[in-house]
Amino acid sequence: MRSQSRAARLVTSPLRERVRAPFSLRPPGGGSGAFSLLTAHAPTRLGRYSALFLGVVYGAKRYDYLKPRAEEERRIAAEEKKKQDEQRRIERELAEVLAKAAAKKSFQYLETFALELTL
Repeated sequence: MRSQSRAARLVTSPLRERVRAPFSLRPPGGGSGAFSLLTAHAPTRLGRYSALFLGVVYGAKRYDYLKPRAEEERRIAAEEKKKQDEQRRIERELAEVLAKAAAKKSFQYLETFALELTL
C-alpha cells in the first residue's frame, strides 16, 4: 500500500470517493471546459451584475432627487449665516459705542470730581 502513489490511492480507495458538483465543469464529450465553465457560472454572474446595475441606477435617481433639496438647504444656511454675521456686527458696534459712552461718562465724572476737590 505504501508503494502506491497518492493519486492511485485516491482512485482505488472506496472511502475517498469524490462527490460530483451539481454541474459539470467539463462538457460531456471532454474538451477544454472553458465554455462549460462560463455557462455554469452565468446565472450567478448575471444576478450579480444585474444587482450592481440596479444599484447604480437607483443611486443615480436618488442623487438627482436629493441634489435640489441639498442646494436649497445650503442656500438657506448661507442666508442665515449672513443674518447672524450682520447681527454680530451690529452687537459689536453697539458694544463699542457703549464702551466709549461709559468711558466718556466716567471721564466726565472724574473731571467734575476733580473740580469739586479744587474748589
